[in-house]
Amino acid sequence: MPKKTKRQKLLAAYRKKLRQIEQLTARPAPPAVSAPPVTKTVPTVSVNVVKSDAGESLPFDQFFFQDLRKCVFLIGAIILVEFALYFGTMKGIINF
Repeated sequence: MPKKTKRQKLLAAYRKKLRQIEQLTARPAPPAVSAPPVTKTVPTVSVNVVKSDAGESLPFDQFFFQDLRKCVFLIGAIILVEFALYFGTMKGIINF
């Protein structure tokens, strides 16, 4: 794809500028009557609690430790399989 010429770049910048001006003029004017001041409320931070099927509430940390335990178990199982394959092929029990 050929590079843009200087004229094409200037035309693109001009079109972009026109679009911005059109968007500014197309916006409705803000209402002349000022609205009453809005008071902002600060949300309170709560602990994430998930309801289980039994109806008891479980903290979010429990799911983290359950997933961690599963990951450690799977990684250990994979490493054990690799050791078994390695030593099995070394002793001639397993032939590939």
